[in-house]
Amino acid sequence: IRSSSQAHSWLPGSHENPRWPRSYRRSPRQRSPSSGCLIVAGRPVRFPRQLRLLKTDEYSSVFSFRCAVNGPALRLHGKPNGLAHGRLGLVIGRKLAKQAVRRNYMKRVIRAAFREQQQQLAGLDVVVWPRACFGREQAAAVRVELQRLFGKLDRCRASSSH
Repeated sequence: IRSSSQAHSWLPGSHENPRWPRSYRRSPRQRSPSSGCLIVAGRPVRFPRQLRLLKTDEYSSVFSFRCAVNGPALRLHGKPNGLAHGRLGLVIGRKLAKQAVRRNYMKRVIRAAFREQQQQLAGLDVVVWPRACFGREQAAAVRVELQRLFGKLDRCRASSSH
């Protein structure tokens, strides 16, 4: 039995095990401040929801628009979205790269390239579909290819009278 001088002001919640060390006792929604974002020049760089394709219908409409540009390592699909900003969707499945670390690296490289070309892609929904897994050795070539393919997506804007 604890005396009142030993009692904590902190009370365990229903989701916590009081026998665990206190460092493990966080609610499931609490994270470190930098989780889920890239740190550049001491500032977190996030990829907000408004810049992402989120729903299956959004992906389906881009694929059904049937405007695609191909490169040796990537395939890009595009469709005008009527918004002032571009949105990005990624199709990187487990079949392409078995390890989550590799898939996440590919996503980071593609998102960074999208951020750099954001002004050029305003008003377009873009889905990037890598043809093969790439790592750090091929990342520079993939960035160059993405810039070239993003430039070719302007034809999707012109063919919006489908």
